[in-house]
Amino acid sequence: MINYIQPLKRRTLSLVTKKQLSFFIITWAISFGFFVRAYPAFTNPMPLNDGGLFLSIVEDIMAKNFTLPQTISYNNGNIPLSYPPLAFYVIAFFSKYFLIEPILILKWMPIIISTVSIGAIYLLAKEIHKDELIASLSSISFAMFPPSISWFIMGGGVTRSFGILFSILTMLFAYRLFTKGKWINCLLTSIFGSLLLLSHPQWILQTVGVIIIFFLKFGNKDKNIKLSFITAIIIIIITMPWWLAVIQTNSTTMANAIKTGFHNFANFLIPFLLTFGKEPFFPIITLTGVLGLIYFIQKGSYWYGVWFLYPFFIDPRSAFSAASIPISITSGIGLLILLQTINMFSSSKPAEPCTKDLESDYNLNMSRSSKLGIGFFLIYTLAGGFANTLQISDVVLKTEVINSFSWIKQNIPPNSNFLVISAEPLFANPIQEWFYPLTKSNSLNTYQGREWLPDFDHFVSNNATLQDCKYKTISCLNEWLASNNIGYEYIYLYEGKVPTLGIEEIQASLSLGESLKADNHHLLVYQSQNIKIFRLKYDE
Repeated sequence: MINYIQPLKRRTLSLVTKKQLSFFIITWAISFGFFVRAYPAFTNPMPLNDGGLFLSIVEDIMAKNFTLPQTISYNNGNIPLSYPPLAFYVIAFFSKYFLIEPILILKWMPIIISTVSIGAIYLLAKEIHKDELIASLSSISFAMFPPSISWFIMGGGVTRSFGILFSILTMLFAYRLFTKGKWINCLLTSIFGSLLLLSHPQWILQTVGVIIIFFLKFGNKDKNIKLSFITAIIIIIITMPWWLAVIQTNSTTMANAIKTGFHNFANFLIPFLLTFGKEPFFPIITLTGVLGLIYFIQKGSYWYGVWFLYPFFIDPRSAFSAASIPISITSGIGLLILLQTINMFSSSKPAEPCTKDLESDYNLNMSRSSKLGIGFFLIYTLAGGFANTLQISDVVLKTEVINSFSWIKQNIPPNSNFLVISAEPLFANPIQEWFYPLTKSNSLNTYQGREWLPDFDHFVSNNATLQDCKYKTISCLNEWLASNNIGYEYIYLYEGKVPTLGIEEIQASLSLGESLKADNHHLLVYQSQNIKIFRLKYDE
């Protein structure tokens, strides 16, 4: 598609120099992309944010000698295990045969897989644009774009990171399949499509739509139908052991999980308001991505626009991350648009209107301002990526919480029933998620894992009501208990400030703790600076 190589060779920049520049940029993207992703792991003992549920699944798989359990032990909830299991088996394999603690793998594997995805996006961009320089610029955008970082470096990002990696690779070989044919592309699409199916449910939905776009846009339709059918059959055969087990034991749970995509009209406005990038400073990646998107649309390549909008309609919950792929791919050409504009205004010659395609007209033997422009883009996006990581790096279990969990595990009988009150918001509640795997006692109100059950939305709302009691007295707790048939033995109360992925900080409160201390039905059995644990007194 992109055809400005010949003018560059003819006028200004040798092919060797171009390769060197492209190599430098992709090396920068992967190296600093890893640094940005790994910073929280270097500075915290625990995985970022979530992952407790997945640790329990890994432990269940290892306890059953690598047999896939029908239910998981998490909070003794008998939750059906319908989640794609690839990441769990990878962790279990490395833990058993390389003697690495599962929690350490859970901490580092999302970071490593997410970094590998930077290389994958380079290959996809190069295949679409037919140019390694634009592809390397696109890889920079992907490496530093917050939606392609934040949720993929957390403990729970171990499945999401596999999902986006295999999604990109499936798109890559599906694109080759429809544009070039060849059985090798059919085989590779089948392999990576199978790995995707075994990795993450939301990324399955996101990828299928993009492949359909490629199918409708490129190649011979009759031939593509044949190749698509063969590819689908191979994927079905490879993944058959897993999906047959799911159908036989937990046939309705997948549908329950798909319903948690947060579909509402407001989400459809996000791509038009350009708020999806969440860049901490000026949204330069969003700007260059949208500029590139507009450029291709005005050239008649409307499928770029469909690719960008599709994630927000099919699954808004993962749309920010899914949209980062087309935005990164168009960002490279968007940056060239900015540089050409800079050259036009900085040139001593009178500005002339651009009558050719940007790809053919652009001169890479840049003016000093253009060279500074690319250097600025590299440094500014690195600063933005690192600032984003700093914002989210404090959403992790603190030492005080870890110590309290250890005390519970050593001093309270296993499988005791707790109400965990921390006032943590939706999707940023490491205390609630990690409670069971680190204490082996049950958190009765933790909602992680219940996406597979039909009462998920009600359970989330009910938990939020309980968390509000942190700022009120025991009367709030009693009202909540009166409307819920829950028998608890202990209350775990975190009274400190709660970080929320850089958006805000929820303030501390002593209200409920002081009220429980004065109550005759609860006994304080553990206390630290921000944590109180109460035992329910029983009538003698």
